[in-house]
Amino acid sequence: MLRFAKQEWGTASTAYQITLSPGNGSATSEDLFWKLDALQKFVYDLHWPEPEFAQHLEQRLKLMASDMVEACVKRTRVAFEAKMQKASKSTEYRVSPSICTMFNVLMDAKKQCIKLCTLEGGQEQQYHSTIDDLIEDAFKEMISLLVSKKPGMDLADTYITFVRQNQDILRDKVNEEIYIEKVFDKTYRDFRLQGVLEGTLNNKAYDTIYNRLTLEEATVSVTDGSGLQGISMRDSDEEDE
Repeated sequence: MLRFAKQEWGTASTAYQITLSPGNGSATSEDLFWKLDALQKFVYDLHWPEPEFAQHLEQRLKLMASDMVEACVKRTRVAFEAKMQKASKSTEYRVSPSICTMFNVLMDAKKQCIKLCTLEGGQEQQYHSTIDDLIEDAFKEMISLLVSKKPGMDLADTYITFVRQNQDILRDKVNEEIYIEKVFDKTYRDFRLQGVLEGTLNNKAYDTIYNRLTLEEATVSVTDGSGLQGISMRDSDEEDE
């Protein structure tokens, strides 16, 4: 029976890098994916003569793989949350290699589940789609937790150094560009208003001006029927959120 080894958040061993994509995750996760794949290939190569039983075996193996990958994703998410709780919220914080490894474990799980959890025939999306949704939810939460370590009202130069160095670490250690861009995009949204006090953004004068501009915008829209080419201040604000 396949069992989880104690998860270590170092890089994967050379043996499994040969079989799988190099440097995707931890040695524990890559060991798990390798064993699941090897087991499925072994059973497939038996070419079981009874079609119904062969289909039953395949379904059981895919279900087991789905459960194991799901457990791997959940463990990674919990470990990430624990790391983030201990991390300091200051410009001294730097993304650790173990954090990058956790991102890579989820990315590898996303790629591997296409092969390990997909059934042939009518139920081909049954297990894979569930795991895929779980991984996407984990990514969103992990990105939010990482960005939440952004410090508050620090000096601009120090903050810029903080952002750039952590971006360099992520770009160097995390394999999937699309998720790096999501982290950068979320960081940039906060960076645009870095150093602007909350009271400056949300005060009576701001509300008065905003309401007046909104009213004038509505008046122009009713008068000439064109408005601001279909984009209102409210639409612009929602795009930024």
